[in-house]
Amino acid sequence: MILKLHPPIQPEWKEVPKTWGHPFHPMCSYLAMFPPRIPHYFIQRFTRHGDRVLDPFSGRGTTPTQACVEGQE
Repeated sequence: MILKLHPPIQPEWKEVPKTWGHPFHPMCSYLAMFPPRIPHYFIQRFTRHGDRVLDPFSGRGTTPTQACVEGQE
């Protein structure tokens, strides 16, 4: 049996300007912060409206914040 997976992940998220993002993101920044354009790219590419997005490491909450901004849970 051969599984068909998503196409290979391309670095398209790098094309999004570094200043992109919701105003909530810079409220709690730190040196090693996760750029919101990365979760934005993956949420747009791999989820549908109403899907739940899990970030088991959470950090400062960039991924859950971006998921909420994009209408996900």
